[in-house]
Amino acid sequence: EGAYGNDPTNWVAAVPTPTLPFTLTAPPTITLQPVGQTVVAFSPVTLTVAATGPGTLVYQWLLNGNAIPNATNAVLDFASIQPNQAGEYRALIYNAGGSVVSDPAVIELLIPASIITQPQSKSVRPGESVTFSVGATSSSPISYQWRFNGQPIPGATSALLTIDDIQAEDDGIYDVVLTDAVGSVVSDPARLAVLVNPS
Repeated sequence: EGAYGNDPTNWVAAVPTPTLPFTLTAPPTITLQPVGQTVVAFSPVTLTVAATGPGTLVYQWLLNGNAIPNATNAVLDFASIQPNQAGEYRALIYNAGGSVVSDPAVIELLIPASIITQPQSKSVRPGESVTFSVGATSSSPISYQWRFNGQPIPGATSALLTIDDIQAEDDGIYDVVLTDAVGSVVSDPARLAVLVNPS
């Protein structure tokens, strides 16, 4: 009872205990890098990474260096990507031997043209001038084409349409087609009513 284990004088030599062989686990190796894309906002997007390595591989996707909650698979799917989800994506992959980070995959979004201010209907008398306008926003340059009763007006390719010296034949429906890198959108129709005095 007096042979305390913390006193080296009570220690005795013993035969070495057999041990398990030591093996070094290699970290993962990426075989397929994710690829950046330029897509239209609110459309589906998929990012894919592939890797090999011993043991169980664990995945974690990063957006601008921050971990994305629940993004822990080799495939990252967006059913409808939002404007705040644009940026630089990387995949972090690790096992018992270490970790590896993929090359960056940049997702750039194109925002479709959206009309903010529609052209308004107007009533004028012959000889007067009138101006129609449209306000729109887009992530890419917008081109304009005004139409009269569905037919393009030559040279009417800006956000403003001014008609001088109005005549009775100018009475009708005006609208504008806006085109950007995504596609085209048509404004609401605006009626130009030419008020002719009775005779």
